[in-house]
Formats: sequence, structure tokens, C-alpha cells
Amino acid sequence: MVENLTVREEKIVTFLAQSDGYVSANRLADFLNVSQKTIYRDITSIKKKMGSDDFIKQSQGKGLQLDVSSLHIINHHNIEYRQTFFLGMSATERRKHLLILLLLQSPQETSIKSLSEYYYVSNASIVNDLRSIEKQLEIYKLTMIRSHKGTYVNGKEKDIRKMLMYILEYMPVSFQENPYLDRESYRYMFEEFSQDDFEFIRHLLKDVENMLYANIKDPYYINIFTHLVILIKRLRNNSFKAEYEVLQEKDTEIKNEQIFQVAQYVIKKINQYISLKVPEIEVFYIYQYLISCGIEAQENVIIGLTANNSKEKVMTLELIQNVSQRMKVDFISDITLQKNLFLHMCSLLKRVEYDISIYNPLLQEIKKEFSVMFDVVQNSFNDQKNFPVWQNISDDEISYIVVYFQASLEKQSSVKRVLIVCSSGIGTSHLLKTRVKNAFPEWEIVNTVSANHITQVLENEKIDLVLTTIHLNLQKDIPTVLVSALFNKLDILKVKNIVTAI
Repeated sequence: MVENLTVREEKIVTFLAQSDGYVSANRLADFLNVSQKTIYRDITSIKKKMGSDDFIKQSQGKGLQLDVSSLHIINHHNIEYRQTFFLGMSATERRKHLLILLLLQSPQETSIKSLSEYYYVSNASIVNDLRSIEKQLEIYKLTMIRSHKGTYVNGKEKDIRKMLMYILEYMPVSFQENPYLDRESYRYMFEEFSQDDFEFIRHLLKDVENMLYANIKDPYYINIFTHLVILIKRLRNNSFKAEYEVLQEKDTEIKNEQIFQVAQYVIKKINQYISLKVPEIEVFYIYQYLISCGIEAQENVIIGLTANNSKEKVMTLELIQNVSQRMKVDFISDITLQKNLFLHMCSLLKRVEYDISIYNPLLQEIKKEFSVMFDVVQNSFNDQKNFPVWQNISDDEISYIVVYFQASLEKQSSVKRVLIVCSSGIGTSHLLKTRVKNAFPEWEIVNTVSANHITQVLENEKIDLVLTTIHLNLQKDIPTVLVSALFNKLDILKVKNIVTAI
């Protein structure tokens, strides 16, 4: 079977088909903003995919010319490929693909007849698909308009993109190396997007990171990546009639000039890439995405963070205190948790301010695996009277915060407060203490005592585990392990088994 042409290869074929006579490689390179070397490499690829060296004629001194008689190869291949692709879809997959298509084309009309031909199904199937899609649109304040001209999705540009962002939660950052594209259930979702666009955006975001001397981490990388893919596709689809909202003063307020200049650079590069004028309002959208994604500089400092973030600090501490009370666990003493949660909260509040959503592909797994922690954090958000904005936090946002608390909880669980009971003399007790510390460096050895002093220690200290060289009958229900004074490998194994069972 003939392979698919890339977007750039299709542009080369189209350019040559519309040209009279030969075209120089230099002219094609200028048109596509690539090197001549890239053009010749693409020409070789096109010939190979079309299965004919004569598909494009090359003449030294003249240039390149398309063999028009071979164009039927492409037309036949496109029909063959689309039939195989769409006929293999389930009704659910087709509806999702159709929804993506309508959102990307909005507000351009399309007829039921053309859609039925496109998907190789009956008119009745398309009508049923549109009814199903219409219900989903309502959630995002979008409507489906039907008129004599055709059918299209109507609504504000921000709402259209928000729905696209939700659907494309598994947007791959590379067609070559992405686990989601190996799964047939997701492959159909990205059929409307260009591999060249993916590569362009990947390099563009690398420029952004270099300009900011910083790294954009997941899920924020996927978020802004998806935003840019949708932007380019919408502009290419000539969606300039899009209904942009009038930005409020807070939306155009520039709090970080460095990031705003980077946003301007992004718009400039997109202008050059698609040879179209990007609406000026888009620079503010990109700025908002960058400022709200917690870009970490190399010294692990969030760019744009100032000493004036007192609101975020108060909110962070209140959340930690609330979760601590509900879980009866001391999260307040975890300085690492405070720092990480504060940085996350700064980004979260900007996303709430700019109405930017992030999605967590692990949401359902987190809800299932850490159900208690999820409920506690969610209730802590909902019960906050001082900060009403918290009551609008999505489950996706909550799931990311749950992970911080769960990590802190598991770290605390791994830190055991241990009492060593030894009756073989001071020297042996010191050796035992040292060997226990070497085997379990994260543990806190509260004390090393003789059997006579156990009761006093247990009354005054919180002890998680007792290691003893003599048999004991403790009144308290505390895990106890009988070990040798030399604490050998067998002792270590016994202790690990007990701790695992706790």
C-alpha cells in the first residue's frame, strides 16, 4: 500500500501541480521556509511513497516538475486510506472524531450529505451522531446550528477550545515516541492534526524553555502544547469569524514582562510558520498559559513568583491544617510539602483566574487508589468559607494536590520511631543501634534502654516499633521483633517482614 504523504510533502505536490513548467528547489524552499536539502529529501520520500521515480521530474538547471498523469495515484490512495480508516471506527469513535472535526471547523457549515460521504455511513447515522454530540455541547455553553447552508457548532472561541482541550487530554507531543499513539483507541483522535505541526510546536516550546532558562513540566507542557496545536489548526481552517471574548482589564494586565515577550515571540514564529496573521488577542492567551503553568527555573524557583504571594501562603497553610485535622496526621511539620504545595497553589490560582483547565489522565486511578485522601482533600476545599474560589476547583486539579499529600503520608509512614531494648551491655547496645541505623537510615532511634525502663519510655514517647534482644511481654499493642545483638541479615529480613505487615 502507498504510504501517506506528510503535510509538507502534500504542499510540495500541490505547489508543483499548480505551477506551469519547472520550479526551482530554491523557490520551493523559500515557500515552505525550509532548506533546499530538506526539499530534496522530501522529493525522494514522495517518489518512494508514490512508487514511481517519474512522479516528479528533476532536470539539472531547470528544477522540478510534477508528472500530472500520475496524480490519479494520490487520489486513489486517499480514498483507499480513508475507507480503511473510517470503516474501522466504532460509532463512539466516529462521534468523537466528528465532534473534533466540527469544533475545529467552527463556525464553517457542513452538510449531512458531505459528512455521510466522508465517514462512509448513512445520512440517518450522521443525524443520530449529531443528536448525541448536541447534548455534549451544552456542557460547554455551545450550540449546534442547523440551517439551509448546513450544520455547524456555534459559541465563544474560548469555550470551543476548552472542549477541544478536554477531548484531547491525551495529546501526544511526538508522533514518533508516544505510548498513546500505539493504542488504536486513541489514534483516531489525532487524525485531523499534522505531524509537521507537532514537530514545529515541540521545537518552539524548546525555544521557550531556553529563553526562560527553565523547564515546562507535565501536565502544563501537554496543556500549552495542545493549546498551540488547536490554535494553528483553527487558523488554518480559516476560523477568523471566531467569536472572541472582549478581554477584561485583569486578562490584559502584564505582571511579568519576560514571559509576555516570550508569548510575543511564540506568536511571531506561528505567523511565520503558517503564513497567516494571528489575531492580536492570542498573545494574551499564550501569556496566560505560560504564567499559569508553574515554569520552574533551573534553581527550582517559580518564574513570576514574588514576595507578595501572601494569599497563596495563607491558602496553602489552611489547606494543610484542614487535611491534617481530618486525617489526624501531622502534615504541618512537612516543610517539603509546604513548599511544593505553595508553588502549585500559585499556579492553580492563576489558572482559576484565567479560566484555564488542566486534565489528569490518571484521575480515575488516583480516585480509586487514594480514595480516602481524595475525599479528604476535596472536602477540605469545599468547606473553606474564607476562599469561595476553592469550591470551583475541578477533580483534575484536586487529584494533583492529592498526590502531594499522599507522598507526604507515605514518607511519614516509612519513618519509624524505634525503641531498642538490649541487656548485653552499653557497647553491644551501641553496636546494635548503629547497625539498625545503617540498615534503616530513615528511622529515628528514640532510645536504647534495658527492660527495666521500657514502661517509662512507652508512656512518654510515641513508639512505632520495638527491637529487642530479650523476650518481652508488653502491655501496649506495639509491634515487637526479637533480634540478635549483632543484627545480622536474618534479623533485617525479619524486621522488614514485620514492617510490611504493619
